[in-house]
Amino acid sequence: MSGKYCYKTRIWQEQADERDPFVAARQSVYGYDVNTQLLPGAGLTEYLYLLFSGRRPDRNECQLLDKLAVFLAHPGLREPSVLAAMNAGAGGSTQAAALIAAISVGAGQLGGAQEIRWLMDAAARCNKSLQDWLETLKAPNRHRTREDIWPAFDYPPGFDPNRRVASLPLLQALDYLENLSPGGQLSWLKQHRVAMETVLERPVSTAFVAASAYLDLGLAAEQASMLHLYLRLPGAAAQSMEQGHQGWRQFPFYQDAVTLSDDPGDKGFPENGGWRDE
Repeated sequence: MSGKYCYKTRIWQEQADERDPFVAARQSVYGYDVNTQLLPGAGLTEYLYLLFSGRRPDRNECQLLDKLAVFLAHPGLREPSVLAAMNAGAGGSTQAAALIAAISVGAGQLGGAQEIRWLMDAAARCNKSLQDWLETLKAPNRHRTREDIWPAFDYPPGFDPNRRVASLPLLQALDYLENLSPGGQLSWLKQHRVAMETVLERPVSTAFVAASAYLDLGLAAEQASMLHLYLRLPGAAAQSMEQGHQGWRQFPFYQDAVTLSDDPGDKGFPENGGWRDE
């Protein structure tokens, strides 16, 4: 095949079968044979780390990523990306649509991939200076150099704008993950969490814990934000399937929280499907 039509990639390599050039006789990722090395010798999180970073993780990195994946697999029913998938499932959308809904909402700034990216970039500027972190968190839009699709933050990234205290499961996860990576960003967060919460008057969020773990794993902001989208999909997928089986009649509609500015009242949609004449 002419090189003119070859894909250029450092990640995936193939050796063509002599009988058919469109069939692979050997496949490898960053030089590791998929079927003879990775399939028998690597776990899923070890393979994921290799795909995203280009190198095989050491034992500590593999364990940290594995436990982080367990922690993030189901972010909870209050998490916006999970709710988006549940709404899609309850409404009868396809499974692909439910996952797309979860990814679309999970890409945002409220606990999503964009917040992870902001925290990773902030860490590069602030390192482990508490004062620098506090100044950056108090003015999160200071380094915006141009307008884009993301609105300005109206709360300190990495801290929950809707709650008064950090949840016990979150603090338990921080303790456990920090023990797997002593001396890193997770340790710094654990040490200074209360001080930052006191100044900012908001509890730390899952996003700051996850971003700290990604930093300890040596991942770049782009790698971390993409991985964050992926790791939270299992819970969203499971919840969307459950809601699909239960149907929309068992799905809560927060009618009392909805106010119509122009309520048609009894003038809208009679039984025959048409609009009633005035």
